Amino acid sequence: MAEVFLEKVEAVSSPIIQNLGYRLVDVELASEQGRVVLRLFIDKDGGNVTIGDCTLVSHAVEDAIDAEGALTMRYVLEVSSPGLDRPLKTENDFQRYSGREIRLKTREPVEGRSNYRGLLEKFENGKVHMTVDNMKFEIPFGQVAKARLVPDIAKGKKRN
Repeated sequence: MAEVFLEKVEAVSSPIIQNLGYRLVDVELASEQGRVVLRLFIDKDGGNVTIGDCTLVSHAVEDAIDAEGALTMRYVLEVSSPGLDRPLKTENDFQRYSGREIRLKTREPVEGRSNYRGLLEKFENGKVHMTVDNMKFEIPFGQVAKARLVPDIAKGKKRN
């Protein structure tokens, strides 16, 4: 049920968010302290999503999500930026963040492993090209279960 609801939320809210000049990065449903929380993660060109941006998107999508009626219980809507360890979900995300360190988990082992942490070299021909511990890997996009950026601050670096 949750997956169907999240797909509907994404389908309904993504065009609204795009019309406002933002990108929907991820949708998450969680249970916290006895309440259901629906989180939308948004981004914009240049990053730096503000509280005002989140408020604008929240008000714009709230009624459209409720109109879907897929979630019959009460929930809290939260809109925020994806953070420093943002998820990589689309082929475009992998292209955009080439040259950055990422963590990646596959659905099934690829080349003998399921967990990778290393440099995202490029995305090409449907494959994520990574260097992990001086070894090159090509991971089919369809095998990617989860991927996130590794925050530069975790390595003591500052981004420009």
